[in-house]
Amino acid sequence: MHAQLPAEGCLEYIRHQTVIVVFAYLVIQWDASIAVKYSTIVIVALAITWMLSKAVALTNPSRALFALRPQPKPAQVTTSR
Repeated sequence: MHAQLPAEGCLEYIRHQTVIVVFAYLVIQWDASIAVKYSTIVIVALAITWMLSKAVALTNPSRALFALRPQPKPAQVTTSR
């Protein structure tokens, strides 16, 4: 029996949480207001997570590293005359 691969949404959550924790660790040391720190963490974490998602989804080897199913091969278009 094969192990089930995790859903892509689950991995998004794990990547997003990791980005938040790492970036927040750096930001909380700033001498700024809570509103500035919070806004920075939210905006940067969303941007980095989005970029990571797109980077992972590009190739099958990167998808395999994150235990995602390979992308389906594009269907060949044939024309009949």
